[in-house]
Amino acid sequence: MQYPYLISSLQTASLSLLLLVMTAGCGRKSASSGETEAAAQPSEVLLADSQMQRLSVTVGSLEQHPFEGAVEVTGQIACDAKSKASVTSYVGANIQSILVTEGQQVAKGQPLAWISHPDLISLQTQYLSAYNRLQYLSKDYQRQQRLYKEKVGSGKNFQKTESDYKSLLGEVRGLESQMRLLGISVKTVRSGRTVSRIAIVSPISGTVERILAETGQYADPQTPLFHIVNTQNVYADLLVYEKDLTKVRAGQTVKLQTTSSDDAFEARIYNVGSQFESTPKAVHARAKLLQRPSGLTDGMYLKGTILTDHALLTSLPDEAIAEDGGSYFAFAAQHTAKGWAFKPVAVERGRQEGGYTQVSFKSAQPASARYATSGAYYLMSELKKSETGEE
Repeated sequence: MQYPYLISSLQTASLSLLLLVMTAGCGRKSASSGETEAAAQPSEVLLADSQMQRLSVTVGSLEQHPFEGAVEVTGQIACDAKSKASVTSYVGANIQSILVTEGQQVAKGQPLAWISHPDLISLQTQYLSAYNRLQYLSKDYQRQQRLYKEKVGSGKNFQKTESDYKSLLGEVRGLESQMRLLGISVKTVRSGRTVSRIAIVSPISGTVERILAETGQYADPQTPLFHIVNTQNVYADLLVYEKDLTKVRAGQTVKLQTTSSDDAFEARIYNVGSQFESTPKAVHARAKLLQRPSGLTDGMYLKGTILTDHALLTSLPDEAIAEDGGSYFAFAAQHTAKGWAFKPVAVERGRQEGGYTQVSFKSAQPASARYATSGAYYLMSELKKSETGEE
């Protein structure tokens, strides 16, 4: 009989089938575990409202932030040529008295000092003598001219008288010009009165910056005695280096600071030079001050930024962007029943300025999307902790 053999074969086949089923079951379980594990990998960070407040994580929309291209410059406060004066004496004379002090405000034409010298009296005496002779010669000239026209007088006499008259007239007018330049009244001298001293006056209104004169000193016409500066007409004289020259033009705004204050003030460029300084290799750009902080003086050092390119660009605050592995991410935010869910979104960074960064997204995002506007590095840190299973 073959029954025992048949039973044995059936048992063997059943055992093989059981092993196959068990193996398949184990395979499905292993695959299922892998899927569960993969599904467990987090792709977002969840924060309750209380955590948001505690961690100072804020949410907002994309912004159109104004960006300004910037060129860094240095320079100084300067006065234009008509606002500075180096005062000298028109004639050599001795300083009799000084009438002003350094730092004093003076008006145009105000006396700064009195000077005196014997030559001043000689000038007036010479004028008075020439003027009186001219009165006599003028009458003789008119007489000779009348006789010549009537063909009674000699032409030779008339020509000599005319020459003497015109020569003396020129001398008198020259002496009058000298006296007017010195502030001496011609009318007073003609009346027979002379002055022994004259004033050195300020040619502009401003502040007496320096006094180089001393009482009793001989004032030479080539020697400066006073420096006057009008600080109402100062401007910013800025140095623009060769690499930045093509970015700078008239009409641009400049934000400036002095070394003595952190307060910023604005100016506007009205002229860009065309000649390079040898040291450093730079041109001068001149800017009119739009605000006038107190305490500005000629020669004061400045540092500033020329705003060269105005543009409204899509941006997020710097704190809304985190870096990971050489790539940059913002976090899309969505409010849920449990709080806020933040998902990383890859971005490309552009211009950075004033605490904002221009961004463009590598994948399309809804126009109404909201994003974490601060705490991005904290969110990235929490996301990486979840991926590695750290607590």
